[in-house]
Amino acid sequence: STSSSTANDYFTKPFLSVDFGYSSTYVTPIVCGVPIAGGIRRLDIGGKLLTNYLKELVSYRQFNLLDDTHVMELARRNVC
Repeated sequence: STSSSTANDYFTKPFLSVDFGYSSTYVTPIVCGVPIAGGIRRLDIGGKLLTNYLKELVSYRQFNLLDDTHVMELARRNVC
């Protein structure tokens, strides 16, 4: 028999909810279906920072994409 996740796991198993935004990321611990307010964290890392970092990596190693944000934004969205 294999075990698989079910809707009931939401209420019985603890987990982290991670919400990636454009300029920030929120991490919320959830236990028994209830968010733990004291454990919620906001990180100033989001899609914009990751896109800019990817632009730098690719530009130094392959092509100069520092002015082509839309190209790296599309690549990041397709991969993430």
